[in-house]
Amino acid sequence: MQIKEEVRKRFLLQRRTFSSEFLEKAGRCVSQAVISLDEFINADTVLCYVSIDSELPTHRIFEHCFKSGKRIAAPVCAGDKLIFRYINSFSDLQKGAFSIPEPSEHCRKAGISENTLCITPAVCYNVSGYRIGYGKGFYDRFFAENKCVRLGVGFEDFITDFSPDENDVKVNIIVTERKVRRL
Repeated sequence: MQIKEEVRKRFLLQRRTFSSEFLEKAGRCVSQAVISLDEFINADTVLCYVSIDSELPTHRIFEHCFKSGKRIAAPVCAGDKLIFRYINSFSDLQKGAFSIPEPSEHCRKAGISENTLCITPAVCYNVSGYRIGYGKGFYDRFFAENKCVRLGVGFEDFITDFSPDENDVKVNIIVTERKVRRL
């Protein structure tokens, strides 16, 4: 088994080599697969990270929600917790913690239920659905406190072998540019 910090570092370095064309194509494939899922269609609210740099692009998911009227919320780092706020357009975002765009204060806090779909970022996943994020534990703490459908998006070649920590919470579904895994 690989040590999570080593795995994180290796995949972050590899991800920085991705061309913008590859990222856009992968983002398009993943977005199309996500918006076709029953869990997305039936969600009362979609929670989704705002992608930056070499992360899997999520702008198409936001655009779909804006156009279709589906409620979508983006995360805000509040101390050591994540809260999600509804947004109606990208203009509702401002630069926040870690220079990540997040909803401004005027945006209403999202309600979360068992029918809420949370699209979560990761550096990589294992085949059981555990994720390696950026090492701060925001999503694991959020999932431990909130019942919702947990959907991980990422790159197929970033499914790897590692042992989760005791506080890690696995996702229910992983969507990559090539495959949908239900766990």
